[in-house]
Amino acid sequence: MYRSCQHIDNFTIGHESQVELLGNMRFQFPDQHIEVDNRLIWQLGGLNQYIGDDALYVHLVRERTAVKKSFIKRLYQPKSIFYGYCEAIKKTTPENLSHDEIEKLADDFLDSVDANINFFLENKTHQMVFQLENYQQDFSSFWNRINASGDYQKALNEWTKKYNPSKKNKTNFTYDLKKMIKRYK
Repeated sequence: MYRSCQHIDNFTIGHESQVELLGNMRFQFPDQHIEVDNRLIWQLGGLNQYIGDDALYVHLVRERTAVKKSFIKRLYQPKSIFYGYCEAIKKTTPENLSHDEIEKLADDFLDSVDANINFFLENKTHQMVFQLENYQQDFSSFWNRINASGDYQKALNEWTKKYNPSKKNKTNFTYDLKKMIKRYK
């Protein structure tokens, strides 16, 4: 979404541009601004108090199995939101778990995120679900809904490129887990 929106002329665009800010400063985005930030799922109460129903909220969704695999692959990357969920929220050290247990935690993480977003959006007038697998139609709807101007074709073409892909395991999950355990001992 971020790369596509960079081709919009009448909006500024940010990707996790204010994650380090505290309190209401976290939500002080300029007018005509698009912010792409999955970490806002943990601050929906403050977002509701500060911005409320005065924004278009876009819930970007992707086929669940693909999302789950992506989070599991990125589990041990620095500042992984899923690692933080396991370690700090569920008080479960992933290095001590089997692959099946990690998959169950990933399901719990995704269920929690979806429930938080759905609850937040319950009373929002301006919202849309953007299905990644349906990007051509949904991006067109989004573009029209915000009255975007810019290079639509370049923006649409961004959806065919892979940015920040999850690293593929060279061997398997168990091998990577053993490497991580060695690193932490």
